[in-house]
Amino acid sequence: MKKDITLYYNAVCKEHSYDNGFCTKCGGYQPADYNESTGSYEIGNGGQMFWFAALVNGDGEHTQIQEAKPDAHGVLVSDISLKNPSDENYEWKPIGEFKGIFDGQNHTISDFSMTKVNDESIGFFQSLMSDPNETDEAKKATLKNFTLNGTIATTAEAASAVGGVVGTTSGGVIRRVNSNVNIGGGVIYDIGGIVGAALIGVLYALAINKWGGAGVGVAEFAIIGAAGGAISQIGDLAASAIKRNGCCGLRLW
Repeated sequence: MKKDITLYYNAVCKEHSYDNGFCTKCGGYQPADYNESTGSYEIGNGGQMFWFAALVNGDGEHTQIQEAKPDAHGVLVSDISLKNPSDENYEWKPIGEFKGIFDGQNHTISDFSMTKVNDESIGFFQSLMSDPNETDEAKKATLKNFTLNGTIATTAEAASAVGGVVGTTSGGVIRRVNSNVNIGGGVIYDIGGIVGAALIGVLYALAINKWGGAGVGVAEFAIIGAAGGAISQIGDLAASAIKRNGCCGLRLW
């Protein structure tokens, strides 16, 4: 009989036994270490990455988190694998609307796997959102300094804004992010190795990526296109910043 994981985690499993940050007894995630001096959560294994996603989303199923913190800051302190040793088919639960800062500190996230049935804004981060009127870059939602390896499969009849790293972003900052994410499934509109759709006020620097999928092929070092190597669809304000870096192939609106 399958355990009620939430009940078991909270009421029975008092002493966790972690393997890659996943409890082998109850399936709970190992909490990331909070660094008070930096105000960041330090992530050193796969379970802690899942825990950070749960923190942002307010998901208490495999944690004791009771409140969403979309503006949380996270840092990688080592290369990590998202594999759950107890379940080889365990898949990533995407970070929802992220408004904080995630700094990979030049580490790699491997074994990212996700199958999505929703039809829009699909990625490791579902959305990256900041106030477009904010002029202080340090206060903007930011993703930087990491490599992501893995796969995304969509099962919707038609999906849009599918990015290896971010589905949709508006007003955020992405710097030095490498994406080696294979994207496939049914009909997909606005597909990018890093971002599916970038709306306004987005800055990019040194973003390199590769993506591929059935019937799609592989694009390397391309930033914008109808199916862009890094970003598929951008708005006017985002386009101006990207064009300055010689990265824009096509602006779609």
